[in-house]
Amino acid sequence: MIILGIDPGLRITGLVVVEKNKSSAKIRHYQELNTQKIKNLSKKLEFLFSSLEKVIAKFRPDVIVVEKLYSHYRHPLTLVSLAQVRGIIFLVAGRKNINLIEYPSTKVKKAITSYGSASKDQVRKMVAYLSGLDRPLKSEHISDALGLVLTYLYYNK
Repeated sequence: MIILGIDPGLRITGLVVVEKNKSSAKIRHYQELNTQKIKNLSKKLEFLFSSLEKVIAKFRPDVIVVEKLYSHYRHPLTLVSLAQVRGIIFLVAGRKNINLIEYPSTKVKKAITSYGSASKDQVRKMVAYLSGLDRPLKSEHISDALGLVLTYLYYNK
């Protein structure tokens, strides 16, 4: 089974592809999609769309796992930009007929650390530990995407 974890963001989107077989899970690919230098919103979204299509064409995931939408009332624009990026993810998944699973951040934290209010640093360290990495990933976006994949594996043993 191939699982694509996506940590959506308008500026930086983290991607991780994991291959799961009977006895192990192996990271096959990870990357950040960085749109910070692209000024035009439609060009940012087009870049994310085409980049996701390329990753999906190369690895052919069976499932995509993405964080459920959440935004603090003090940051409404964050909600809008995340919704736009998630729309791209949902569109690509729908066009490729790939099952898409969403998890709220609290469920990810609970699956990874056994504590739904864990800090980002605690989650990053546990993601590294559970993945057999020597240290946490440098990119919090890639770490969050990997955490989504680990959560999917935890709930779908």
